[in-house]
Amino acid sequence: MSAATAPSRLNTVVNVAILATILILLFGPMGPLRRWYTDFRAVGEQRVLVASSWDELISLATVIANEPAPSDTVAMFTDYQCPFCRSIEPALVQAVDGGLAIALLHLPLDRMHPRARDAASAAVCAEEHGVFQEVHHGLMSTDEWMDDGTWENFVQEVGAPDVPALIACMESERTSDRLTESATLASRLGIRGTPTFVTKEGVESGVDGLASVLAQVGTTSR
Repeated sequence: MSAATAPSRLNTVVNVAILATILILLFGPMGPLRRWYTDFRAVGEQRVLVASSWDELISLATVIANEPAPSDTVAMFTDYQCPFCRSIEPALVQAVDGGLAIALLHLPLDRMHPRARDAASAAVCAEEHGVFQEVHHGLMSTDEWMDDGTWENFVQEVGAPDVPALIACMESERTSDRLTESATLASRLGIRGTPTFVTKEGVESGVDGLASVLAQVGTTSR
């Protein structure tokens, strides 16, 4: 072996080792490109899942809209005792006034919010009795119902035409089944908390998720 060949081979080995190290750092389990690819693939899979579940989302939701032909629709999983859900209610009202439709689904977080399930039941039954807007506004804008042991006073105060029938609806199996279906759908979409927003582009969680989905659908809360 000549004196010139040995350093050349050594350089080749060193270069290969360096390249291998770089590839491991980039594409290894904790590498940035592996993480990017994993996130990219997860987003794509989530979009496919949302697309296949969209009709079910809308069928289980109460659609809030001020226009017969809304500019777009955003699905939202909410909990009436969730302070973050309550804090963004004014922005949602403004978005609806701006032409957006909100498809509202219920995801009461029972462990943290003991009255949220009953509140969701009240909202579901209020839709059947034609007083959804009144009940929804009352639940979001007041908090006395969180401490009151019964629902009769609240339901009567918001103007329900048949209080006993609405209370019976709240306690019915069909209302419980609807909330279970919403929770099952949320779990399938990987949703664990509220507020969570769903568009055909994917899922956005938390208060900041509202701004993100409004940007996606081209609507601003004003």
